[in-house]
Amino acid sequence: MVAGLISVSALGAAAAKDRAHAAPSRSAAPAIVHGYKSLLAMAIRRHTPSLQSIGRGHAFCSFEVGRDGRIIILEATGSSPAHAMLARRIIESVHAPPPPGGPFHAEQSFHFF
Repeated sequence: MVAGLISVSALGAAAAKDRAHAAPSRSAAPAIVHGYKSLLAMAIRRHTPSLQSIGRGHAFCSFEVGRDGRIIILEATGSSPAHAMLARRIIESVHAPPPPGGPFHAEQSFHFF
């Protein structure tokens, strides 16, 4: 069965703070943040298996990329414990580049077919 990403939804910590206060981001230019989200999405896709044997389902991971690129999982949930664990393993296997402007909060959704 094929595992696929439904969305790559990464949100920088500064961008989340700015969105909450409806003020423009000053820590990193939007183009830089967008470029970093694209790099992170490509890294996640490279570590997502094209085949898996746990069946249909979905999973969600919330994580932080530290200044050094180290990933810390904040939350991993799924339609089953196996789906959540697979999502956690995918994210933990990513070697992210250091984010621009400091720590970076991101979220990733997966849909497994």
